Amino acid sequence: MIVALSFTLAVLGFALLALSLARHYRDLFGKALSPMRGRTFRTAGCLLMAASMASAITAQGIGTGLVLWFALLTVAALIVGLSITYSDKWWRI
Repeated sequence: MIVALSFTLAVLGFALLALSLARHYRDLFGKALSPMRGRTFRTAGCLLMAASMASAITAQGIGTGLVLWFALLTVAALIVGLSITYSDKWWRI
């Protein structure tokens, strides 16, 4: 259960970090990203990533938790990256 929480936090963190970039924000919402909103997304994304790491360490301990967290980060980054890449094609179907 805590592993699922850690994974969800990692996906949300990566999504916010991606949206903190002007190009991804413009592609998704069709308008410019304000500097304040970009900083907010970046800060929230970093906090969610830290919470994801903390929950993985809480679930498995420091050694195994960090290995688990890096594995979860790999899958979460892949999901967010593919979502950003193919989101335009999904909406056109």
